Amino acid sequence: MAKEFSSTGFLRKKAKKTKGGAKKKLQDDSGKTPDQKLKKVRKEGEECTFSAQGKNLGRRRRAAEKRQREKEVKEQARLLNPESESVETTKVGKDKKDKENKKDKKKKKGKEKKSEEAGQVEKADLTHGVPKGPGLEVTKSIKKSPAKGGVLDKLKSHLSGGHFRFLNESLYTTTGDAAFSTFSSQPELFDQYHAGFREQTVKWPAQPIHVCRDWLSKKPKDWKVADFGCGDAQLAKEVKQKVMSLDLVARTPDVIACNMAHTPLEDTSMNAVVFCLALMGTDYGSFLVEAHRVLLPMGALWIAEVRSRLEKENKDVDVTKDFLAALKRVGFEMVRQDSSNKMFVVFELKKSADKKPVPTPATIVWPDLKACVYKKR
Repeated sequence: MAKEFSSTGFLRKKAKKTKGGAKKKLQDDSGKTPDQKLKKVRKEGEECTFSAQGKNLGRRRRAAEKRQREKEVKEQARLLNPESESVETTKVGKDKKDKENKKDKKKKKGKEKKSEEAGQVEKADLTHGVPKGPGLEVTKSIKKSPAKGGVLDKLKSHLSGGHFRFLNESLYTTTGDAAFSTFSSQPELFDQYHAGFREQTVKWPAQPIHVCRDWLSKKPKDWKVADFGCGDAQLAKEVKQKVMSLDLVARTPDVIACNMAHTPLEDTSMNAVVFCLALMGTDYGSFLVEAHRVLLPMGALWIAEVRSRLEKENKDVDVTKDFLAALKRVGFEMVRQDSSNKMFVVFELKKSADKKPVPTPATIVWPDLKACVYKKR
């Protein structure tokens, strides 16, 4: 018979198979089987870390015993002081109710806010700002509110952007007199237009007003400059020369409200005239004739215009060439053209020293400059 030794050194014999097929466990002189000898006898109260198969079960057993002890301690405490359990249960229930009440209040506030915003949007008539007659007759305006990311805020921003685009297109397709009349009666439209304009041009790689500022920084400080279509009169704040700011509405005391074709400036009183994206209107040529009137001989004319307005519609029509030819007829000589900017073109001209009479605007053929249409944002 083959002999085997267990891990503990006990001599173990292979079990014999009986006729029934079952193994018979052999016993030694002590009357114990090898499996019984492998079991570690522990005293009462002593921890057992190994089973008969040699697996470590101490960690799980200790955790189970710890839970049992905690349960027994709680049970004893409950029996000794039954009031403490009721107080603790009441406190837990109260905290749970407070949390639920807070959640309900937040949900209620959110629903009320959404209903208010929905009511405001419904009040805004989509037909506001649509003209009912010739010119720029606007029945009602929609105030712009900053977009905050919500659906309703985006809708309000979209409506405000559409209103700006309508005003912008109307200014390009009406006369200076009609625009002056409309903005004089509804000056809030002026603020809405310029707020939308700033939002549309904020991402331009360069601002034309800054290009004009850099140009004037190289000119004499005693120059007198007329800013036709000044907007919020930003140029006057950024240059050292004296600037006469003119526009359809005077939002500050330093701005003169007038039609750009009929300014209150004296003849030959300005060293420079600036049109910074301001040739708006079907009669824009009369604005340039007025600029010629107020300029000194050899005075400077600085124009910045959106590039798309001067693009060729077909091969037979060169809008830029026709535009400069009309300026020459008025009495201006070309000095420099800067087309390096992606969004706009700059023209620098000077008033001729010749004292020839200026042709009337009606006798000068001005090319049709396309209305500047801004993209939806």
